[in-house]
Amino acid sequence: MPANTLVFRALLRAALPSLADIARQTQAATVLDFGPVRLSSLGGLDLKDGLTPSTRTSAPSLAVCAFGLSLLSERELSSRLDALHAAADHAVFLDIKVAERNLELPSSLLLNGMRRFCGKKSSAFRHLHGLEGLLWREAERFQTLERRTLLGGGLLCVLVKCLRHEG
Repeated sequence: MPANTLVFRALLRAALPSLADIARQTQAATVLDFGPVRLSSLGGLDLKDGLTPSTRTSAPSLAVCAFGLSLLSERELSSRLDALHAAADHAVFLDIKVAERNLELPSSLLLNGMRRFCGKKSSAFRHLHGLEGLLWREAERFQTLERRTLLGGGLLCVLVKCLRHEG
């Protein structure tokens, strides 16, 4: 397993309790994993690959996109967001956070250094100004419901509602 995968998997493990809590909060019957860092399990919930073509069910679903900004190009991320939006009622985005306060600087500097070393060099992270920039750009499709910072403010876990526009 490549070193960069191990680093991001370790960061994902730190977020698993929050992800399981969010899945219970949204009453998701199914969790759709949109990667690029894959969940191995999530507290006994039904976990499916979100990238395999499937039909939308009436049961509430939660999509998880872990480190999409750090590991995908802008084009790859856009395609994944389209699929995620079509497939789920709610989504969780997990990625490294851009520091906003002095208290977050130590963790942010460490994790952003790891992102630069282990992530994709042409990732969408820089072009979209982090996860907050992505959510601002995608405000017509995703409504932010909750933000959680993890690991001393270095990771950001955001729960969004996938908005459906009629017409």
